[in-house]
Amino acid sequence: MRTARLITFAALLGMNSLAAIAKDRNWQQSTETETKLWVRDKNEGSPYEAIFKVTKPDGSVAIAKVSSGQGGVAEVSFPSAFGLYGSLAHGVYRWEASVSGRVVAADEFGR
Repeated sequence: MRTARLITFAALLGMNSLAAIAKDRNWQQSTETETKLWVRDKNEGSPYEAIFKVTKPDGSVAIAKVSSGQGGVAEVSFPSAFGLYGSLAHGVYRWEASVSGRVVAADEFGR
């Protein structure tokens, strides 16, 4: 019984020490506001135009076109490359990328 009390006391003392350490710190945080979407031609063939389509939680669609660059990569940042600014709805966003009318990648992300 005495051992259990000592362990409990030691645990409480340790928790208070951790709380004191955390209290003396000045915390900052970062939340990524842009979501990078990209596709890559692994063969690094001739340049191509990719069309990225993002479907927002409310069902509306935003589209961005971009030409591939170094290494066969075509990338955009959502929402800025789509001309969207300000507050966006929270939820699941679905995206797809197409090249020459063919969907080459699709996925979803949350905001």
